[in-house]
Amino acid sequence: MALFVQNAKCGKNREGGFTILEVMIALTIFAIVAISITLAIASSARSSEHAQDWTAAYKATQKVMEEVMSLEYSEIPLQDGVTFQVLSTTRPVTGTIVVEDIGPTWGGPAGSAYQVTITIDDAATDIQSSLTTVRSAY
Repeated sequence: MALFVQNAKCGKNREGGFTILEVMIALTIFAIVAISITLAIASSARSSEHAQDWTAAYKATQKVMEEVMSLEYSEIPLQDGVTFQVLSTTRPVTGTIVVEDIGPTWGGPAGSAYQVTITIDDAATDIQSSLTTVRSAY
């Protein structure tokens, strides 16, 4: 009983609710957390899309390299900088084949070994994928 009388004398009459300041602080914290989560999800989606595009470009590069490596040594396109269209992708993608005679560098005669570099350029996504291998006549 003495506690009730003391509160009545102080003029405090609290019925157990939240003040407007407490509600505003809680809403501000909630908004900051919600915005942070939304930004993280959006960033993750962009990263995933970029990874899928890069993987598609790399697979296209591998496919072209496999086709070139399946050719007989004498059939490899030896002209440097051949440009080609990649047909195995969903959008137009171009590529280049760069061939360098490395036979003398390796101590053999000219034309005995070639370094073949295949580069795929996807202009829509600004992704470039490249593979290099060495092909020897021996």
